[in-house]
Amino acid sequence: MRLFDLHCDTAFEMYRRGSGLDDLSLHVNFDGIMKYEKYSGIFAVWSDRRLSDKKAYEAYRNIITYLKSKISPLPCGASVLFSVEDARILEGKMSRIDELISDGISLVTPMWRGENILGGAYDTNMPLTKFGKAAIEKLLSAGVLADISHASVAAAEQIAYLAISSGKPVIASHSDSFAVNPHPRNLRDRQFQYIRDSGGVVGICLEPTHLSPSGEAGIEDVVRHIEHFLSLGGENTVAIGTDFDGIETTPRSLGSLSELTALPRRLAALNYSEELISKIMYKNAARLFPAALAQGRDIPAREDAAYKNDQNNNLKLPKQERDT
Repeated sequence: MRLFDLHCDTAFEMYRRGSGLDDLSLHVNFDGIMKYEKYSGIFAVWSDRRLSDKKAYEAYRNIITYLKSKISPLPCGASVLFSVEDARILEGKMSRIDELISDGISLVTPMWRGENILGGAYDTNMPLTKFGKAAIEKLLSAGVLADISHASVAAAEQIAYLAISSGKPVIASHSDSFAVNPHPRNLRDRQFQYIRDSGGVVGICLEPTHLSPSGEAGIEDVVRHIEHFLSLGGENTVAIGTDFDGIETTPRSLGSLSELTALPRRLAALNYSEELISKIMYKNAARLFPAALAQGRDIPAREDAAYKNDQNNNLKLPKQERDT
């Protein structure tokens, strides 16, 4: 069994706790990774909303360095890629995109909540700013994909236009279906369709409030979102984006990477073909990151002064509830 997880927040949790992937209380840990014949995960570096843009950038530098020091060596058949969630860390500086590229960032989620220097999130009606458009264009031209999860409808449309115009796929790394559950973070059918037509992917998110109006969810709720997207012609589009370690609660019986193995078993019980299950769990996402996968385990750690000056090498951030 193979898994490609388009989005987890394990990087932030590892850094906050001062732990590594041997911490079995993390949703994503070595034991879970070992359940899979091949595992690839995109570890997002999230910008803590309590920090200024400047402080969030400094935290990013610390977290990305800490992460690289803690994920090696990975088990055979495993790879970790990196993304940025909430690109306000750019602080209006186009040159900072070069840093992200140097750090090995494969995917950028431009906004998270509210408004930032790039544009508006799902809880606003704000489109991309002038800087946001320029930044997305530069990222795309460098081969860094843009993620419309968390974007406002207006900003998502613009990101999609820029991606498609540059010949790049549109991605929603961790988003569910608005038609199944009308949560403002979920994708409208039109959004799914232009992602599908661009050759992009949508990662099914395991946040219970996105899966079910009741805020409580189980594996059947996950299946409902998968089946709706498949009904829109999404065989080559539906993927997995767990949001593990960024969600306070998880669906019943899907509480960790280890327990996620129940999902392909359930799909098989519903007579999904082996090929379709493989596409959902791994192939659809993996085809978008071939170069990054080839080098995902070999990106050298960058020794930043701010990280070196952290004498404890263990800056603990307080746990906080997140609207993912």
